[in-house]
Order: sequence, then structure tokens, then C-alpha cells
Amino acid sequence: MGPDSQMILRFGNKGLKNAQFSLLLVGSSNFCRLMYDTITSLSLKYLRIPVNVSVTESIENILTSSAPIHVDFIVFLMDTKERNSIEQVERNLCLVEPIYLCDRIVLVNCCNHLGTGNLGLSVDELSTLCQKYRLQMIHGNIEEEESRENIAKRIVHFSSVICGVKTGMPMVFDFPNFLF
Repeated sequence: MGPDSQMILRFGNKGLKNAQFSLLLVGSSNFCRLMYDTITSLSLKYLRIPVNVSVTESIENILTSSAPIHVDFIVFLMDTKERNSIEQVERNLCLVEPIYLCDRIVLVNCCNHLGTGNLGLSVDELSTLCQKYRLQMIHGNIEEEESRENIAKRIVHFSSVICGVKTGMPMVFDFPNFLF
């Protein structure tokens, strides 16, 4: 990752007006729109604080923009019906700073119909991706309101704990070996 990209993606709430931490949703515009609305409403309900949520279809879009964005936690919204979704996630992972790989990224299987035979990806492929980068995975159907709310609750709670919203002390569960 080049020096220009490190100026775009930043930790911390210096650039946030009223939020204590920020999330970046990466995925299709439809998935991002659905999760944006749900996360912003649930963060106020459960955390009682606003969360700054940004959306993009790829990390490259942010890196080529001129405006810096403050991101504490990244959420990849995967369409597991698409065969190339793992390649898209890996391409995006190569563009983020390594510190994000220390539990500051979560993958969301937005279609949660694995094993039905009509999907492009298998459970083993998703598991391999998560193990390779030591990522957390959340499964659910983003198109169903109840499932989407459960996904959003898990994202909000997990990211707030990792970012140290309540304690003021960020947590790191494990450093991936390939960072050192």
C-alpha cells in the first residue's frame, strides 16, 4: 500500500463530527444501502451513539478519491451467489493497511443460502478465505428485514468492542502471522 492510500484511510475520530467511531461498508450499492439504513438506526438504539457509516463498492474507489475518509472498522458485504466475490474481497484486502487485518474487518455472507447448489461459492471456500486472513464471518440474508437487523446488531456490537467505544481501549484478539 502506497503512502497516498495511508492518507485516505485513517483510524480515529478526528474527522468525525458527532460519531465516536466509523464503519466502511464495501459491497454492491444495493447491499450497502440496506445495511447503511439498518446500522445507522440500530447504533443509536443499542449504543446510544451515532456511528459514521461510509459506503463504497471497492476500496480502490476510496483510494482514488481526493477526500480523506476516517475508518475504524471495515465490513465487506459479500454476494455469495457471485462466483467472483472471493476474488473481489481479496483484491480489496490487498488495498487496506495491514493493521485493519487485526480484527478490524468482518465479512458478511449476505445471501446465506450456502449448500443449496445454486450458489457460486461453497462453505469451504468462505472458510478458507476467513482462515487465510483471520477474518470473522457473519452469515445472514440481507434482503430479509429480521435477518438484516441481526447482522447489523452483530456488526455494531463487534465493531464497537473492537474499537473500544465503551471502554476507550481498542481490542486486538490476534495478530496475523503474515504481518510480521
